[in-house]
Amino acid sequence: MAAVVLGGTGGIGLAIARSLVERGYAVGIASRRAGAVRDAAAQLRDAAAKAWEGRPEGATAAHALLQSGMAPPPVLGIAAEASSKQEVRRVVAETMQAAAAYAEEAVPALQGTQWGGVPCSQMLPLRAAVGCSGMPADGLSMRQSEEEARLGIDSSLMAGLWLTQEAAIAMRRTGGGSVVLVGSAAHLRPRPGQTAYAAAKAGLEGLARSAACELGRFGVRVNVCAPGFIGAGMTLSSLSEAEQLAMAQRSPLRRLGTPADVAAAVEFLASPHDAPLLVRDAGPGASFITGQSLVVDGGLSTSGL
Repeated sequence: MAAVVLGGTGGIGLAIARSLVERGYAVGIASRRAGAVRDAAAQLRDAAAKAWEGRPEGATAAHALLQSGMAPPPVLGIAAEASSKQEVRRVVAETMQAAAAYAEEAVPALQGTQWGGVPCSQMLPLRAAVGCSGMPADGLSMRQSEEEARLGIDSSLMAGLWLTQEAAIAMRRTGGGSVVLVGSAAHLRPRPGQTAYAAAKAGLEGLARSAACELGRFGVRVNVCAPGFIGAGMTLSSLSEAEQLAMAQRSPLRRLGTPADVAAAVEFLASPHDAPLLVRDAGPGASFITGQSLVVDGGLSTSGL
């Protein structure tokens, strides 16, 4: 299967992309910073190669391809502006093109194995689309400029809208899939200076609920993963060490979250992972979950502290 991760170069986005790559997805990551995209894609290709070599014999079609000498499914790094509909469309298209090219090469290599009858169209269809883009654009509401507010809203909410639209168009042709929008628990426990950011992330939940109602008949699910304070990226840069310690002590679990915590939640919402090349799940996964928001904050939003 194939997956797109907008904002796939940061702490959380990169962890999500890595979890999908290690499971066997062909992955396209996108960010506006070309250098960051290039570096992240290189890391993911290394992770893909290590996971590919470690595939257990007979577990998936991946082992048969490994035996034939094929490389793992492709990882693309694409410099793109997530708030642009045309750019998001390009990211989805380029990822699907790379996955299709790999599938065309893989199908002949699988002849004579138990996966020999799998058609090319079912080898690496787009099954997961993750929206993890967003700029904090912090600033007090009475002082925030129009440019700052639009940056906060467009880079998250509008990016999520365009990704949902473009992914759904692709997924409905091949049997459905999962869109996961990475929101935030910021609107549940607001802090001063986060009006545009909190509004954008809250808007993703409304988007997911409405889109879920529209797209369910096509087999397309739309959910939100809403992280709390995660010890990486923007959270680390916005909090002092003392503030991080205090925040951890307020959590029922007495720690900040990690990018891996969020990646695990997103990977669940993207499940079931059931294509021939993937490390498969047992059971239905999240196949009956849509229009929901999964808060990943260690219980902080419900603790009352």
